[in-house]
Amino acid sequence: MTDTEYVETIAGAAVALKAMMFDDGEAVSFALAGLGEIEKRSDYPAIEHALALWTDMLCNHMFAGKIPHNIAVMGATMIRLDAGQRTDFVLGSAQADMEVPAAFQWAGQVISARISLDRPRFERLWDEAPCESEAFGQHVLAVLTTCARTITRTKRGYALENVAHRSDCARSKGDGEEA
Repeated sequence: MTDTEYVETIAGAAVALKAMMFDDGEAVSFALAGLGEIEKRSDYPAIEHALALWTDMLCNHMFAGKIPHNIAVMGATMIRLDAGQRTDFVLGSAQADMEVPAAFQWAGQVISARISLDRPRFERLWDEAPCESEAFGQHVLAVLTTCARTITRTKRGYALENVAHRSDCARSKGDGEEA
């Protein structure tokens, strides 16, 4: 890896995320093709790193830059997925397989692993991604779409409110129980 490949990956990932946030499909395609070209001309895993960068930007948005100390325990239970069929979806719920395409299910798991700081799981999911070009592209696009739509369709820091609500619920449930 050279510094140029690293910088080009960050720039390409940022362009792809911004383009997706503004529903500019042509710019998204151009940026993703650029990331693919970085991989073709070097051994640098540009697309894998772009996935991590998009997820990190989502995490920053979810927690308004104030990452809670227990993020590894919490995971990413508050990711919004919008695959067309459902407009609001919580990962890890009993409804995890309801009408959500496989690529978006994989995207949710990848995002959850990254936000949970679970590197082995993130790498295992990456290794499980389909090898066939079109299917792989759909999976990568699902991560990008999930991150971009969550950022544009939710309030910055929305996960902090959810964390506070869960803490309040846990305290209230514990109040009535016997020790």
